[in-house]
Amino acid sequence: MSIEGKITIVTGGANGIGFCTARKLLRNGAKAVALLDLNDSGGESAAADLNNEFGEDRAIFVACDVAKSEELKESFKKVIDTYETLDILVNIAGIMDDADWEIMVDVNYGKMILPVFYWQKGIVHGTILGLHTMGKYKGGNGGTIVNMSSVAGLDGIPIAPIYGGTQYAIVGFTQSLKHYYEKTGIRMMTICPGLTTTAMAARFMSTKEHAMDLLDEETAAMAMAGMQKQPPEHVASAIIQLIEEGKNGAIMVVENNQPPFGVEIPNYTTLQVMDNIKNKTALVTGGASGLGLTYVQRLLQNGAKAVAILDLSSSPGHTAVAALEREFGKGKAVFYPCDVAKTEEFGDLFRKIWKAWNGLDIVINNAGILNDVKWELTLRVNVAGVIQGSLLAIEHMGKHKGGRGGTIVNIASIVGLRLFSVCPVYCASKHDVLAFSRCLQENYNNTGVRVLVMCPGVTSTSLFGEIETKGFDFVKPGDIQAALDKLPSQTGVYTGSMQIRSKRAIVTGAASDLGLSIGRELLRNGAAVVAMIDIRETAGQNAVDTLNAEFGRNRAVFFHCDVANNSLFDDTFKKAVKTLGGLEILVNNAGIIDENNFTKTIDVNVVQLLYPEILLRVHLQLLAQPPGTDFFHLDRMRKYHPNVRGLSLQLLNKNRFAQTSVIRGTLLGIQQMQKDSGGKGGVIVNVSSVAGLYSLSQLPVYSATKHAVVSFSRSFAQPYHYERTGVRIIVMCPEISENFKNMDDKLYMIDKYIRRIDSMAHGLIYVIRCAQNGSIWISEDGNPVYEIQLFDSLPQKFDDSVLDDAEQNESSKRRRSSASEKAKEMETINGLVSGKNVLITGGAAGLGHAFMNHFLKHGANKITILDVDAGTGKRVELSVEKSCGEKKVHFIHVDVSNYEDMTAAFKEASNLMNDIDIVVNNAGILDERRWEREIAVNIGGMVCTALLAVKYLGRDQLGHGGTLVNVSQHIDIKSTAQLPVYTATKHAIIGLSQSLADSYQYEKTGIRVITLCPGLTETTLTVDSPNKLLSRVMKADFVKNLEQLSIQTPYVVAQGLMSILRIGESGSIWVIENGRTPYEVYVPNPRSLRRTYKNNFTVVETKVVTRGRPIREVCDNTRTGLMSCA
Repeated sequence: MSIEGKITIVTGGANGIGFCTARKLLRNGAKAVALLDLNDSGGESAAADLNNEFGEDRAIFVACDVAKSEELKESFKKVIDTYETLDILVNIAGIMDDADWEIMVDVNYGKMILPVFYWQKGIVHGTILGLHTMGKYKGGNGGTIVNMSSVAGLDGIPIAPIYGGTQYAIVGFTQSLKHYYEKTGIRMMTICPGLTTTAMAARFMSTKEHAMDLLDEETAAMAMAGMQKQPPEHVASAIIQLIEEGKNGAIMVVENNQPPFGVEIPNYTTLQVMDNIKNKTALVTGGASGLGLTYVQRLLQNGAKAVAILDLSSSPGHTAVAALEREFGKGKAVFYPCDVAKTEEFGDLFRKIWKAWNGLDIVINNAGILNDVKWELTLRVNVAGVIQGSLLAIEHMGKHKGGRGGTIVNIASIVGLRLFSVCPVYCASKHDVLAFSRCLQENYNNTGVRVLVMCPGVTSTSLFGEIETKGFDFVKPGDIQAALDKLPSQTGVYTGSMQIRSKRAIVTGAASDLGLSIGRELLRNGAAVVAMIDIRETAGQNAVDTLNAEFGRNRAVFFHCDVANNSLFDDTFKKAVKTLGGLEILVNNAGIIDENNFTKTIDVNVVQLLYPEILLRVHLQLLAQPPGTDFFHLDRMRKYHPNVRGLSLQLLNKNRFAQTSVIRGTLLGIQQMQKDSGGKGGVIVNVSSVAGLYSLSQLPVYSATKHAVVSFSRSFAQPYHYERTGVRIIVMCPEISENFKNMDDKLYMIDKYIRRIDSMAHGLIYVIRCAQNGSIWISEDGNPVYEIQLFDSLPQKFDDSVLDDAEQNESSKRRRSSASEKAKEMETINGLVSGKNVLITGGAAGLGHAFMNHFLKHGANKITILDVDAGTGKRVELSVEKSCGEKKVHFIHVDVSNYEDMTAAFKEASNLMNDIDIVVNNAGILDERRWEREIAVNIGGMVCTALLAVKYLGRDQLGHGGTLVNVSQHIDIKSTAQLPVYTATKHAIIGLSQSLADSYQYEKTGIRVITLCPGLTETTLTVDSPNKLLSRVMKADFVKNLEQLSIQTPYVVAQGLMSILRIGESGSIWVIENGRTPYEVYVPNPRSLRRTYKNNFTVVETKVVTRGRPIREVCDNTRTGLMSCA
């Protein structure tokens, strides 16, 4: 609901939260505010202050005691007589006095609950008057009522139990009225502040005379320990947010000066789930501290009858139980000293508890240690303890033994799902817990006992204390900390708290759509000035004129520039920074938005840049095509519109330019903002796409470039750079596709698109303010943005390790020196390669040359190598001819980044070999100083080769199926700080391959697409790499990192590829590193990596704007994100 032009009433509006709310209502465009308060409240002065600030007659004061029905009724009548209508009612008036509780209850609720309740009478009567005045059933236009309760109305507070009771009543009263929305047209909402610095709170806290006589100092101190004061302005901002964005029935909490968040009153279904724990008895091992104690607390909070805590006698068990009994009651928790590593002691105690408590319902096996040096003890606690605890529980609970069933929860660890090589014994113990628990789960039908397993990440407990002393001597202490850093953490997430107010920003691609919405939201949230860069001059100037009319003169400045033109972009960027007088925020958006919500089939931004007059028509025609329509052969797009010509080449080039513009923009932004060069730091948001996380089969080129954007941003966001520059780098990944329900309703589609843009822009503002450096955010379907946590490298695929087992068996056979087995292995590979025609890019040296030799070794018919090094390539061709006695290898001199030359080269290769069966897409360079060339070869060349391979191998085109091997590289993102561009290009190959390997494409083309990711390999690529970094400053660190890595020979990689070709499925990704057996990795679905946070709302401060329409002061995270901002 927009506040602009609305008439509002605020009870208790002369001071504190009420006055701050009135001011913010006017600041956000309310036509007038009526302040209802006691005669001696200073209301006249308050109204005068507001009129001086916002203009004459914008505020009036009406003297009124809300506890007196007739006065309140007359006050409403006076407001209606003055303004003729009412749109918003905010009931804030109240007191806090448990000693004089009859008056307090009358004010807070009313005599209709108890004859003596006073403050709430104002809430009830005020709400009823609001319903009669605004309700549609009474001839009104509908509106909004916000009733102020308190956090005490949700959880109670011991320092003021009667006050808490009145606040519960307000929540229940407001929630009851929400059900009449269709009849009244009035949204009923509740705001629940925590401790706020108001006169009411100060009066209550200053002396005990306002409290009940049973309140003692210890109880008061404990209750106040977790409370942090907040200013009334903070609560008022939350009220504005609730009015603008809240749904009917919404309850918002704002406490401890933190961002507000929404809560819900549990319904019967939720309470029924809680009842699964209510009155149950539980046993928790290792429950005296850390996670175990937290489990105990949660069990009791959800109604458990009693919990037995088993822990070492040296643990703080008695102290923990004493604290739990104070909170939950005597006997709710009992401590039993026990060492679960001692089988007899554990068994006897379990049976004792079972008998004393007449059974158990829940057993949580949580006890565990991390000490590989004492590995026998680790296994006794972590493995034997869990096994014995589970078996004891099943023996006593199991229905097969006459029990009533129950639940076992075994606590494993995140290292039970992956390898943790620095602590192998601990890792093994947690894998054991996981496997053991999964086996027990299969017996549920027999036992009636549910067995659950939890795998927490690294948690702030004593478990990891002094971990360096608990590992084997062959593990370096530094390796332990490095391994810990790689594990997901449970200790919280650092978030930024950047205020946009008075900041200077640059937005590329800002003439329309998302770019324009971002510019508007930046200004709306107080940015001093926004520079908007775009190629569309007329649209850009119109956008700037619109924003300046809305926010004031010279708040937006337009710069005409094609970001694909490197020199022009450099000059324009520097000119923009000079005009702004500095830079704190950069949004690299150019080349992104126009395809986000309209199409699954093509990079619409390219179409927009090429043919703006046909953009929407092409969009709608594409969406009308049936599912499964093949568009990634982009030259077929011509049939959908006659003006789209040569789109394949232009798409390739434009996507490459879009990629370079993001990199160039990032480098320019860092150069201007970095602290080590005199800047103030800042934030850069690079807009990628969901396709940069999970490839789209219809858009292989687009997916490749967006993968590169994500990877480049993550590399440059490493602490290595951030600690020096102070520039946060964040990635936004908007959704690119949707299945519209009504394909014929084009207006619906356009409206949906516009609303999505608005949601994305809101989300981006939130990300600028609060997101941590290096974080990745997804925006899809108009829903709140959310953060995902990607792995540092692609995770290993453990569920299908066929090759690993096969290779181990073969290694065993080789050790037995069986000539017959070796022959059989060779025969298998020969069957796949023998008689085949192979094309290898970058085949004159390094990996490409090794691949060529292995293909020849295994009987390939003919091989064509493509390379830019004419001399070396020609020598290889002649050398093979001389050794084989025939022309087995053909060399073609070509630059893989030149699409036209590559097209001719493929045609020539096909003629030379009569056919192509296997393409190894290997060509690449490492040269960060010439990063444009690096992108041209490593992405452009790869894309050229891949698309041409599809053409010549695809059985739906010129071929009969075959195999395409795209060569990427295995890189841990934490090791890429000095190679951001190279890393980006290698991740682009992953995106390209995954798009081409889609099952639909494979069925159609018959091309098996495999991705090969070698680790560090000894080739010319790495020889001079320290001298090819972006900055010479990085050289020493790069060399140091390089020295710590194991290096392998090209021969090992080529040999591994032959093995992979035997069983690698289309779409599979294989790693060969450290000279070891190849293993398979996979790309996880990004939606499965979602991070969640408690708060649903975040305040976004704004700058008051006196020109144009008023500016709202808050940002709603139900639209913009789920992470709270400190």
